[in-house]
Amino acid sequence: MDFQLPMTRITSAPLPLRIQLESGGQVWEFTQTTLSVGRAPDCDVVLDSDAYPMVSRKHLLFQWDGSGWHWRDAGTQNGILSNGQRQPEGPARPGDRLQLGPEGPVLLVLTAAATAARGTPGMMPTQVMGAAIAAGAPPQNRFSARTVVQSPAWQEPESAPPLPYGSMPPVAPAWATPENIATPASGPASSVPGLDQIPQIRRQLAQLRQWSLVSVLLNVVLFAVLLYQIQQTQRKVLRLRQQATNAVQLLQPQLNRRLNRFSDQIHQADAKIQADMKRSEHEFMSKLRQQLPIMIDQYIQHKERQYHIAQPQ
Repeated sequence: MDFQLPMTRITSAPLPLRIQLESGGQVWEFTQTTLSVGRAPDCDVVLDSDAYPMVSRKHLLFQWDGSGWHWRDAGTQNGILSNGQRQPEGPARPGDRLQLGPEGPVLLVLTAAATAARGTPGMMPTQVMGAAIAAGAPPQNRFSARTVVQSPAWQEPESAPPLPYGSMPPVAPAWATPENIATPASGPASSVPGLDQIPQIRRQLAQLRQWSLVSVLLNVVLFAVLLYQIQQTQRKVLRLRQQATNAVQLLQPQLNRRLNRFSDQIHQADAKIQADMKRSEHEFMSKLRQQLPIMIDQYIQHKERQYHIAQPQ
């Protein structure tokens, strides 16, 4: 039995472009022919400046050329790495990893290639996708899609034509789950644990780096001030030493004259003392020679009187 596939009518409208943030799981869907990614508020996908400072204001551009999606670098300094290789531009193929800079976020291309053309209903699984979009997971707090075009929920026609015998009903792809479909930026916070704290942690790390730099600069300044004070103290000590040496050299002759005069005075005083001592000794000896015989006679007379008194009559 031969199976017949439903025929589709090919149009020139662009295929929906779906991209996903690898770190947070956020998915965006676009149907316009051009879109931009960056930190600028007018970008179609706006990335937070605090979380991704390495991303340029307008970093990545997507464009539909009629047969498929292509991307190109918007002239940034960090560039774009396509599957690990830095390239200025290239086709947007499903499964490609586009990294915004060597340390920047990674965007995954989910559906972009012109493997099928948009046509009549039944070609794209819009029934399932519309329900997923209506009950999709909320986006991360650090992202906002200003002009993200969501796929509307598919409305079943009142009289849907029956499928040909043997054809398969449309099946949603594996990624088309409510957790992977972006919702408006005003929705509640993400349910992924810990992702909301990443911007705060990065801000704290940036503040820590700033404080570390300030501390290093303060230590350098204090060391320079201390070194300057030590040099100034050494210069003052050298000046005082030179002044002391000059003062000693100036006062040395006067000091020598005063010492010589003092020495002469001491010699004169010594000679006078010696002369006075000799004169006193001579006078003492003269008086002793004069008084000694008299004292001896008086002593003898005293002893004779004692002797006569002691004898009996």
